[in-house]
Amino acid sequence: MITQEIVLKSGLMLILLGFVVVFASSLMPVQKGDVKFGVVGLFGPIPFGFGSDKKMIIVTMALAVFLIAVGYLFLQMNR
Repeated sequence: MITQEIVLKSGLMLILLGFVVVFASSLMPVQKGDVKFGVVGLFGPIPFGFGSDKKMIIVTMALAVFLIAVGYLFLQMNR
């Protein structure tokens, strides 16, 4: 069974991992070239996305759908 303590520790580890990734990327040399990004979010039940490249928007939307499905399955499993 997943307890609140496990969820809290997992969340803190993900935040720490995010800081490590940001710090490591700041130490890498800067390469010149095109920077592409995509952002996805939810406004209530309506998903939206924007970015600098159509392919990046599709990738981020697919990732968001996958994460929503995993979250839904996780919630259904704990009922």
